Amino acid sequence: MLDNAFSQSTLNCAASINIPSNRTVFIPIRFAELKGNHDYLFTPYPNHIYMPKDTYVLQIVAPSNQDGIYVRNVGDKDETIKKGCCIGHISRFRDGAAPHKAVSDTVKSQD
Repeated sequence: MLDNAFSQSTLNCAASINIPSNRTVFIPIRFAELKGNHDYLFTPYPNHIYMPKDTYVLQIVAPSNQDGIYVRNVGDKDETIKKGCCIGHISRFRDGAAPHKAVSDTVKSQD
């Protein structure tokens, strides 16, 4: 379990996924068990070093039950992210700030 802002867990791709050229795809992820009801900071590895050429992911704040992440392929050819690919790391804020509503909940409430 992550107990403070300095603890990190590696975030890996949970399945091999093909990403077509010039597309963004939601890929399944896996990481160490996290405490529920907290937000975590996902940070990609510098220069997306472990990911295929021309693919990237942005830094985000994610809930503990996050099951995937968007990956963008900006290249002219399809790329495959292999199962187990190290995408980045996830860490918890030390002060345990109040959890935020999931983006999907916010969008639904505005309808």
